[in-house]
Amino acid sequence: MAKISLFKWFKNLSVAKKLYSVVGIMAVLIVVELGTLYFSVHTLSSVRAFVGAEGLWSKSQKDAIYSLRKYSQSHEGEDEKAFYDFMKVPLGHHKTLLELLKNNPNLDLARQGLIEGGNHPEDIDGMIKLFTRFKNVSYINESINIWSEADSVIAQLIPIAEKLHAEIANPTTQTITSSTSQFYLDEIISEIEPINKKLTILENDFSYTLGEGARWLENIILKLLLAIALTVELSGLLLTYFVVKGITKGLREITNASKSIALKDFNVRAQVFSNDEIGQLAMAFNEMTAELSDSVQKEKQSNEELEFRINYIQEHDKRTLDIMDALIKTTQFDFSEKLTISDRGDELDAIAVGLNTMSEELEFHLQQLNSSEAKLKDAQYLTHVGSWEWNIVDNTLVWSDELYRIFGVEKENFEANYENYLNCIHPEDREFLNGIVQKAYQDHQPFDVYHRLVLPNGEERTINGRGKIFLNDEEEIIRMTGTGQDVTEQKNAENKLNEYNIELEIKNKELAQFAYAASHDLQEPLRTISNFTNLLARKLENNHDEETNKYISLISGGAERMSNRIFDLLEYSRIGKDISKSAT
Repeated sequence: MAKISLFKWFKNLSVAKKLYSVVGIMAVLIVVELGTLYFSVHTLSSVRAFVGAEGLWSKSQKDAIYSLRKYSQSHEGEDEKAFYDFMKVPLGHHKTLLELLKNNPNLDLARQGLIEGGNHPEDIDGMIKLFTRFKNVSYINESINIWSEADSVIAQLIPIAEKLHAEIANPTTQTITSSTSQFYLDEIISEIEPINKKLTILENDFSYTLGEGARWLENIILKLLLAIALTVELSGLLLTYFVVKGITKGLREITNASKSIALKDFNVRAQVFSNDEIGQLAMAFNEMTAELSDSVQKEKQSNEELEFRINYIQEHDKRTLDIMDALIKTTQFDFSEKLTISDRGDELDAIAVGLNTMSEELEFHLQQLNSSEAKLKDAQYLTHVGSWEWNIVDNTLVWSDELYRIFGVEKENFEANYENYLNCIHPEDREFLNGIVQKAYQDHQPFDVYHRLVLPNGEERTINGRGKIFLNDEEEIIRMTGTGQDVTEQKNAENKLNEYNIELEIKNKELAQFAYAASHDLQEPLRTISNFTNLLARKLENNHDEETNKYISLISGGAERMSNRIFDLLEYSRIGKDISKSAT
């Protein structure tokens, strides 16, 4: 009953109010769409800020570890100070993390922590809002857990630094030989390596999880924007169609009555459907018809007025049809033509202005969508990372353009399926890789593997393949997504570095052997000099010539000091070998 009353009320509104209602509803929907777009861009910008913050955190962690290692060798206070300076970034983020995990966080302290962490002040509010608004989203929640774990792990560096400082500053340690003291320091420094490895894994996991969340958010935003755009379009189309239909219906009734009157049938009356301008026009037309039937004298005047009205109605119909054609083209994403606005400024002109505005908005958002897709392709090309998605339900596999380029195949000549993918893998890695994928499929776990790829031209490349499993509510696999990155240059660089390390180890062994042989050869003449000097001293024992005794003492002391220096050199050459044996 309420719907009938509302429909009747709307039908009896004036055409101007109906059109203003349509334009108002369209404006509200467009404002909602723009608000959603602003929220999306702001949220994605906050995700970018978190990625940048992770980079600052990671770099500071690496620099702090490097300074601590350098301090263990140099014993300089500047290196120790550099360690604590680099630790200010993780400690600032630690302050923010502790505050935001509270039920009623102090946002001023949280902001201060992010500023101390090196983040740009304009990004801080967005980062805090992202944390508080989306902390229950799985990706953000997982990123927060990784952040918390990394925060607790990096805190272990401070006790190590304090232990190192105490060892270096300890007077007892300074009385121990330099080799023994350094051995103790190296034992303390060795505690850093597992911490560094664990932090590296957590940093990679944080970046990957945050990237997954950004892609998830981007998909949600794109779908939301598309839904709002379709809502704006369909709402405008339906409202405009309803208004135009009511106008056309009344005009058609008047037109039919006019045609009957043109045939001298003055008994016909136009049916009145509403109390708007069209209904009032119909009632006026009926009154005019009655007057025509009452007075033949006014026939000429009435005919002229009728002709004028008919021309107006025909033009009105033509403009209405133009609006309908424009609506149809808009639904087909054809924005090449715009409606012409007359100088009348009537209701149809208002509709034309609204349709032109809606067409421009839709065209703009489609361009934005195409631009986003182009940027994604550029990013994959620059990082040599291709993406893929395997729909398990219908067994379809979709590759990105960059993945085709990495595999050296053309999209038109290569069918993307799992069998063809395995055929591109190096024969020695094929069974191993298939086992990794099948295990991930069975265990519902992600995988990260390096394998070789053979291009159609015979060239071998090294690929880092990653994949993730997605399940439905019944814990059944519905799809797998992942990436493939060309890391050939990186692996080649690692192999060259290993070769250089092996060559350096051989040179060090040769140097140690030379030092041992040289020290043995040098000790023999020194022993001879020392022995003959002692014999000469005994022979001249009763000689009271002070100058002769002084020369003999100088010769004996010099030979002994030289022997000690050669022994120290031999011990120094054995340091690396002795440490490696004790470590073994």
